[in-house]
Amino acid sequence: MLDKYKSFEQETKFWLRELEKYNEKPFQRKPSKEDWSMAELYEYLTTNILEVYSKNIFDCMEGRAKQEGGKTFKGVLAFMFGSMMFIRKEDKKVTNEPSTLSEAKDKLLRCLKKMNEGAVLISNDSKKAETMKTEHPVYGMLNAKDWYALAERDLKAHRGLKDKIEQSLVVTSVEG
Repeated sequence: MLDKYKSFEQETKFWLRELEKYNEKPFQRKPSKEDWSMAELYEYLTTNILEVYSKNIFDCMEGRAKQEGGKTFKGVLAFMFGSMMFIRKEDKKVTNEPSTLSEAKDKLLRCLKKMNEGAVLISNDSKKAETMKTEHPVYGMLNAKDWYALAERDLKAHRGLKDKIEQSLVVTSVEG
């Protein structure tokens, strides 16, 4: 499991390094009314890791989960292909105020700490990590290892959106 943490850690460090590209104004700038700013993207990702993925890992590992149930058909496919498929853009909402650069960095560091704590729990009791489950709204019943894998996948899946936002920032700065 600590190998999975190393992989998550590398992906999180990528997002930390990317923060160094920005100053506050472009970080907060929305390309359009409908599109996210880079700050909103970071807020979405860190909030999901801290309030969804790690929460479910800890629920599984600390006895606030159940053993019954399996993945949905969509869940089986998503895990078979190692993707975040079937999650619609409309389902993704930023509910908190967008982060500042320093808040985004602090939250990413908290994500690393929390997920490391989860990895240690999983490593110490792999039977519980595989049998205790909580429900994902699309993928069905997931165990702690599944939730851990989703956190890393979510970061990787949003690299394309990050690149799209960056491109729009370049175009905006050239035009405006």
